[in-house]
Amino acid sequence: MIAGVKVLPRRGPGKARDRRGKLPWLGWARLVYHPRGRRLIRVGCRGVDIVVETRHRLAPLLEPRSIAIVGASPKQGTPGNRIIGEVLRGGFTGALHAVNPNYDEVEGLTSYPSIGDLPEAVDLAILMVANHRVEEQLAAAIDAGAQAAAIFSSCVMEGDRAPALLERLGR
Repeated sequence: MIAGVKVLPRRGPGKARDRRGKLPWLGWARLVYHPRGRRLIRVGCRGVDIVVETRHRLAPLLEPRSIAIVGASPKQGTPGNRIIGEVLRGGFTGALHAVNPNYDEVEGLTSYPSIGDLPEAVDLAILMVANHRVEEQLAAAIDAGAQAAAIFSSCVMEGDRAPALLERLGR
């Protein structure tokens, strides 16, 4: 067992539940709290002891395992270029993907034409695109399986139709 882990009491046989109700195949379940805030679920099933890590719902945003930067650019001084440098300087060790249909490579990273062309779904999509492209890129990120998104845009367009872009994104 990991030092400092808090273990809740074991639930008896047949007592394990999820949101849908009883899980008859599960012998017992125990919720374990890791010192760094991770939740682990330890389950036993017919002589097999399994530990499954569950992540907090904000973990894809605050502790992503993979990031796609939509609007990445090789041009020095642009926001799409600076964000790549900041992520790398910050010590990010997960998978980092550049997304821009105009380039094959950005800062040594393969650049994909769209977020849907990435080899895997990402935890965090960072959108560094113009206001008029935010809505379509956010929809593409959702369709590609991104679990969280950070939008670097004012999300305000002159002459925008009702409801405004910011309100449409909030839905």
